[in-house]
Amino acid sequence: MRQMHNPTHPGETLQYIWPEGLSLTAGAKQLGISRSVVASLMNGDIRMTPAIADKLHNWGGISADQWLRLQIAHDQWLARRHSRTNEINFQLAA
Repeated sequence: MRQMHNPTHPGETLQYIWPEGLSLTAGAKQLGISRSVVASLMNGDIRMTPAIADKLHNWGGISADQWLRLQIAHDQWLARRHSRTNEINFQLAA
């Protein structure tokens, strides 16, 4: 099976498309979410939710479905990585 690279967390994409010169506070206010949520998302500390994806779609033009696909791809990669680590630990213990 082909090794999958670490897909981009949606927060990285948000950082990339964030308008230059727009503060997190101002952008969060435009989005109708807290500054801490925007910062946590950009840092990859929280997951993209359907509610945030809808707000970003209305604000930035990337569809809510695409935001959620980014999150799902990232989650699947993490799950596979975790699963492989558990398999290795299990084999070492046997």
